[in-house]
Amino acid sequence: MCESRAVPSGKVYRQLFDAQVQLSRSLLAGRRDTDCLSAEDSNTTSRTLCPLSSRGQQVDDEDDEDDEDVEEVSRLPDSVVVNCPSSDIIERLTEKKSQKHKEALKQLETELTHLTQVCETQVRYVSVELLSSLQDVDLRLNTLKDGMEHLEHDGVQVREHLEHDGVHVREHLEHDGVQVREHLEHDGVQQVCVLWEQVERQVKLKEIRIQELNHKLTESETQRTAEIRAVLRKYLHLLQRVSYLPPADVCRLIHAEATMLNQSLLANRRSVARLLLRLQEENLQQENLLRLHWVESLNRWRRSRVTQVIDRFRALCSIEEEPLLQTLKPDLTKHREDMVYGICFLVPPSCSTVLVSDWFNQLTAINQQIDARHTSLLHQLRGCSEQQRQHGRAEVQRCEEALSALQLSEQEVSDIINSQLLTLIGQRQSQVEERLAALERCSDSATCRALALTRCVFVVMRGAALLWETHSRRLETREEEIKQHLEDLRRSQQRNIQVSPPQVSPPR
Repeated sequence: MCESRAVPSGKVYRQLFDAQVQLSRSLLAGRRDTDCLSAEDSNTTSRTLCPLSSRGQQVDDEDDEDDEDVEEVSRLPDSVVVNCPSSDIIERLTEKKSQKHKEALKQLETELTHLTQVCETQVRYVSVELLSSLQDVDLRLNTLKDGMEHLEHDGVQVREHLEHDGVHVREHLEHDGVQVREHLEHDGVQQVCVLWEQVERQVKLKEIRIQELNHKLTESETQRTAEIRAVLRKYLHLLQRVSYLPPADVCRLIHAEATMLNQSLLANRRSVARLLLRLQEENLQQENLLRLHWVESLNRWRRSRVTQVIDRFRALCSIEEEPLLQTLKPDLTKHREDMVYGICFLVPPSCSTVLVSDWFNQLTAINQQIDARHTSLLHQLRGCSEQQRQHGRAEVQRCEEALSALQLSEQEVSDIINSQLLTLIGQRQSQVEERLAALERCSDSATCRALALTRCVFVVMRGAALLWETHSRRLETREEEIKQHLEDLRRSQQRNIQVSPPQVSPPR
C-alpha cells in the first residue's frame, strides 16, 4: 500500500479511475453469471434437494469477491504523482466558459435594468397624470369652497341693503316683499345642498383616480414581475448550458438574484401601499374639512336667511301712520290760524261785542270740527292698528313657512317665532296702544285748552269791546254836552249883541 505509482493528473485521472471502477464492476458481474451457469449444469439435483447449502455457498463466493475488490482498492497509492505536465485545453475551455458566464450575467443585469427603467417610466407617467388630475379636482374643490364663502357674503349684502334702504323698503314693502320671498325660495336650501353634492362628486372622482393609480401600479408591477421571471428563467437555462458553474451553484446564483429582486418588489409594494394610504387619508381629511366648512357655511347661510326674514318682518312692523296725520294737519291748522289771526281786525273803532261774539262762535265751530276730526282720526288709527295686527299674523305665518323651507327643526322655528316675531308684534301692539292712548289724551287736553283759551280770549275781547262801547257812548254824551254848551254860548252872545247900542268912535 505504501508504493507510489505515477498516474495521470487532473480530470484525466478521474476519467481513468471511473473507467477502472466500471471495468471491475463488469468483470464482477461476468464472474457471477459464469458461476451461476456452471452450478446449474452440474448440481441441478443437489440444488433441488439441498437449496439451503447451495445458497450458503453462493453467499460465501460473493463475500470472497468483495474481499478481492477491497484489496484492489487498498492497493491504490495514497498520493498521486504527476507523470507529465497537462495541456492548457482545460484552462482555455474554462476561460471561455467564464467569459460566456460573465457576458450572460452582464446581459442579465442589462435586461433587468431596462425592465426597471421601463417600469419607472410607466410609474412616472402615471404619477404625473394622477398629479394633474388631482390638481384639477383640488382647483374645482377650491372653487366650490369659495362658493360656500359667497353664501354668507350674499346674505350680508342683502342685510346691508335692507338696513341702508330701509325707507325705500317701507315705501314699496308690499311689492318688494313678494320679490324677497321669491328670492328666498329661488335661493333655497336645495341649491345649497346641490353645492355639497358637487363637492361629494369631486371627492369621489379623486378617490376613483387614486384607485386607478393603485390598479395601474399593481398592473405595472405584475407585468414587471412576469418579465423578470421570464428573464431569470431564460438566463438560468443559458448559464446551465454554459456550465461554468455546477447546476446547483447556478440555481443558487439565480435564486440570490431573484431574492434581491423580490425584496425590491416588496419594497415597491410597501411604498405604493404607503402612498395610497397617504392619498386616501389626505382625501378623507380634505372631505372631512370640506364637510365641516360646508356645515359651518350652511349654518351661517341659514342664520343670514333667518336674519333677513326677521329684518323684513321688522320693516313691516315699522310702518307708521304719519302720512295720514300729515294729510290732516295742514287743513286744520291753516283754518284755525286764519281765525286766530282775525283778532287783529277786531280793533277800535270796528270792535264790538257783536263782532267778538261772532268771532267766538266761528272759532268754537272750528274747534268742534277739529275735535270731530281728531275723533275720526283715532277711529281710523284703531282700524289701521287692527289691520296691521291681522297683517302681522299673516306675515308670521309666511315667515314660519320660509323658516321651515330652510330645513330648520320645529323647535328652532318655534323658538324664532316666539322670541323674535311674536315679541316684535307684542312690542308693536303695545306701542300702538300707548300711542293711541297718548293721542286721545292729547286730543282731550288740546280740546280743553283750546276751549279755555278761546273763552279767555273771548272774555278779554268782549271786555275790551264793552269798554270801547262804554267809552264811545261817554264820548258821544260829552260831545253832545259840549255841543249844547257851545250852542248856549252862541245864543247868549247873540242876545248880548242885539241888546247893547252901537258905539261911534271919535275921529282923529
